[in-house]
Amino acid sequence: MRDKEKTKEQLVNELVEMRRRINELKSSETRREGLEEVLEHRLIALTQPVGKVGELKLTDIIDLKILQELQDGFAEAHNVASIVFELDGVPITKPGNFSEFCRLIRSTPKGAQNCQKSDAELARECASGSPSIAHCAAFEKIMGGVVPIIVGGRHIANWGIGQGVTDKLDEDKVRQYAREIEVDEEKLVAASKELRVMPREQFERFVYFLDVMARHISLLGMQNLQQARCNTKRKHMKEALQRAKDKLEIEVEKRTSELRIANEQLRKEIRERKRAEEEKEKIRAQFYQAQKIEAIGRLAGGIAHNFNNLLTTIQGYADLSKRKVDENDPLYKYLSHIHGATVRGTDLTRQLLLFSRRHPMEFASLDINRTIEYLLKMLGSLISESITVYVDLQPDLWTVRGDKGSIEQVVMNLALNARDAMPEGGRLTIKTKNVTLKKKDSEIIPESRPGEFICLSVADTGVGMDEEIIQHIFEPFFSTKEAGKGIGLGLSTVKGIIGQHEGWINVCSEPGKGSIFEVYLPAVSTAAK
Repeated sequence: MRDKEKTKEQLVNELVEMRRRINELKSSETRREGLEEVLEHRLIALTQPVGKVGELKLTDIIDLKILQELQDGFAEAHNVASIVFELDGVPITKPGNFSEFCRLIRSTPKGAQNCQKSDAELARECASGSPSIAHCAAFEKIMGGVVPIIVGGRHIANWGIGQGVTDKLDEDKVRQYAREIEVDEEKLVAASKELRVMPREQFERFVYFLDVMARHISLLGMQNLQQARCNTKRKHMKEALQRAKDKLEIEVEKRTSELRIANEQLRKEIRERKRAEEEKEKIRAQFYQAQKIEAIGRLAGGIAHNFNNLLTTIQGYADLSKRKVDENDPLYKYLSHIHGATVRGTDLTRQLLLFSRRHPMEFASLDINRTIEYLLKMLGSLISESITVYVDLQPDLWTVRGDKGSIEQVVMNLALNARDAMPEGGRLTIKTKNVTLKKKDSEIIPESRPGEFICLSVADTGVGMDEEIIQHIFEPFFSTKEAGKGIGLGLSTVKGIIGQHEGWINVCSEPGKGSIFEVYLPAVSTAAK
């Protein structure tokens, strides 16, 4: 009993000594400054909003030299082998106090591979956060123990000890294993006889004490992380202060330059008045044009269904006739013109009805994916065979609250605009996805705001647009098409509908590289279907 109590007292004294050494290492200003410099470089992922502790290694938050000193001190004090390793068994530190027996085994590729595999299997048993003790896979009388090193709730490494021999090893078995791993038999046998024999209870106490040490290392790692966060925060605040100072200097310069600009503005005023008169005439002409379009829309609303039926009948008979006529026959060309005329007539009627509609929208829960799937059948008859349609719809797309007919018109308008942008053929891509925007994201995306949205994008590989055209594409009556092929109401109507649904639309395009239109609508249900 006295021996057992004495052993506990020794363990307590050794724990106090180890803690004193840790405090000395932490209080060393030179070492701390060096460690902080390394952490600032390594912990970028952690200090960012999307950072995760699981993306870091133990040596990113604890200096390797400190780990090595702690490991070697523990191994020498208790006469056991010790090593710190990754979760997959790959060593982090150099082996400490390894006996000649273990050194010989690990000196061969097969032996080292077996040891690493054994370490990894032992480590998996302590993945729950508790220490684990098991016998060596090659020798049952040799024990090994592993304790987890957990930082910020993440299991990032393990600390293991070995050479806990409960009895003398069988010489024949040692020789057999020496042949298996291709190491000198006589040397391995001689080394096995030098191994220290200890009771299992004593080895278990060592593992318990090792677990206490691992917890202190975890605490040190967490303190290092917190210090790194504080350093990064101070750095960001300093940078923000500098940006504010720079902004203030720019503002002062701006105010100063306004005095110079005022004189120029006076000279421009006369030119602006003349331009205003010209713009007034232009607006008056647009107003008259809008009245004409509104009148046409009202008239078209009364005959829309009958007119569309007539166009459908003409188009259908034209298609049937084309199938019965050889492509080299002159009639085939005439039938193609008839078909094209009906398509253009349908488009024109649809745009006029859309632009002049006056009835209130009926908002309801809406699945955008289903709307697109329904419209794909109609698009097939409106899009040339030289255009490939690719659809990528997110399966668990959130629902929106919207007017079904209006959303269908948005999709059709964007798809037909994409078609018209590819007269020589190309690829039309329609995609949907769930998007969660944070405040930082909304500062980058034009017209956006934080929240949960669905994004509908329509992309083409057509002629594209320059920045000047992009500035005007949503204006009523603005069109880049030839006369008679467009009245410039499609995109202005699209923007109006999206605005009524509390969403927005962004466009990205370059000449010769196609265009991408992205529609964002607020989600009302984020539950997976």
